[in-house]
Amino acid sequence: MQKSASPSGRGAEISGVALRAERLHFALAALVAFTVTAFLPQVLGDGDSWWHVRAGEWMLDHRAVPMVDPFSHTFAGKPWHAHEWLAEVVMGAAYRAAGWAAVMLLVAAAMGSAIGLLYQWLRRHVPALEALVMVILALGCLSPGLLARPHLFAIPMLVAWTRALLDARAEDRAPRWPWLLLVLAWANMHGTAIFAVALIGPFALEALIEQRAEWQRVLRQWVPFGLGALLALVLTPRGPDGLLFLIQLTQMESLKLIIEWAPPSFAHLSGLEVFLMAGLAVILLRGVRLRPLRIFVVLLLLHMTLQHQRHQMVLGVVATMIVAEAMGGRGEASRAWPRWAMPAVGLAALVVAAVRLAIPAQVLESDTAPASSFAHVPADLHGQPVLNGYPSGGFLIGQGVRPFIDGRTDLYGDAFMARYDAIMEGKAGELDKALSEFGITWTFLPAGSAPAHEMDRKPGWRRHHVDLADSHPSPRRRADEALKRQKPAVSGGLSANGGRSKD
Repeated sequence: MQKSASPSGRGAEISGVALRAERLHFALAALVAFTVTAFLPQVLGDGDSWWHVRAGEWMLDHRAVPMVDPFSHTFAGKPWHAHEWLAEVVMGAAYRAAGWAAVMLLVAAAMGSAIGLLYQWLRRHVPALEALVMVILALGCLSPGLLARPHLFAIPMLVAWTRALLDARAEDRAPRWPWLLLVLAWANMHGTAIFAVALIGPFALEALIEQRAEWQRVLRQWVPFGLGALLALVLTPRGPDGLLFLIQLTQMESLKLIIEWAPPSFAHLSGLEVFLMAGLAVILLRGVRLRPLRIFVVLLLLHMTLQHQRHQMVLGVVATMIVAEAMGGRGEASRAWPRWAMPAVGLAALVVAAVRLAIPAQVLESDTAPASSFAHVPADLHGQPVLNGYPSGGFLIGQGVRPFIDGRTDLYGDAFMARYDAIMEGKAGELDKALSEFGITWTFLPAGSAPAHEMDRKPGWRRHHVDLADSHPSPRRRADEALKRQKPAVSGGLSANGGRSKD
């Protein structure tokens, strides 16, 4: 009697081998990225990390999302939209658990997940060496954003979301409904969730064009999914107003003065330039043909990147995945990895995490973390109104000091930012107006700045400290200061002027 084929036969065995290989591809790539990121000092090199952590701690303490500013003395009690509240809660919880080392582990886990997912997906379409090269090129676009800030948690979401859209189109369907939960979490973590929802449009239109004969089925699949994604996008503490806020944020004039919102510079070779040249070379040499709407997506992302360099992270992920799929190849046949490989990778990740937690994480001295300068500020001044430089505002929040200004440009608005710039440029009368209006009793300013020199000449004020050592440049240095080459001359980039006026 002839036996029927068993589902556990050769076909199932090959499928099982392929599945284990894919999982291992993810695990190995994720482990490498996790290990490297967990020990990168630059991860803690941004002043905004301080106030993101403090915002998370505030929410943990109050069990609520702040609707007004709880940190500055200039805008205290005024409306503040904490649109990244969920990421900040996670950061605050990690910091409370094990300090900055835990925050670095959190960032490393996000980057590891992103690289693991990207490499795993690339191996489906290109051989191992090509997949590795493409990941490295994408990393060139991601590396400037390796900072402990909420946007980093959006990167693995972006990879997963792009995979979902590409896989859905490959199978002539819309993405599965559970993907809307990703949009919901994303919308409460970072503003790039808007792009994720917008990306549905080109893929849905592509499906409608290529399957014109089945246009009713296509609409029944994609339209409800798109509407569901839009609904998930507005399910935030602010509701639809939150979406409107994010759109208005991109129109602020002050953003042009922040490095990441400035156009990229090609004066020196960068990861972005290498990525663009390599991508063009691959398309020309391999004769890669992209579908028209996918060309539109890539060109749109390129346009966004050339306007604001912060978008290069999105370009690096999405364009890489679109081009890789269009290359038309497949990864090599899956090899049979030993079953102990995955547990070994997991054990290695635990060892890395343990070592990271065992070694105290140090925030580098810079203009965004001027700890040595702050140590010379008398304790009785900490609770009094201060006039500080833009880069140090987040650090001051981390020390329990209410700053004059910090990295929350959206809170302060164009008018106040223009006023701050006038103070820093030494325009006549602006410093005196600020000192009087806000009751400033001490200053914490860049040593070479115009207001710092002006404070030295004011009667009733004395300089407590100036440190003339070189500083590490801030990744968030304001573009106008960088263009004028106003490199801070103080260790930590700042000096402390202080003392109550005698009058």
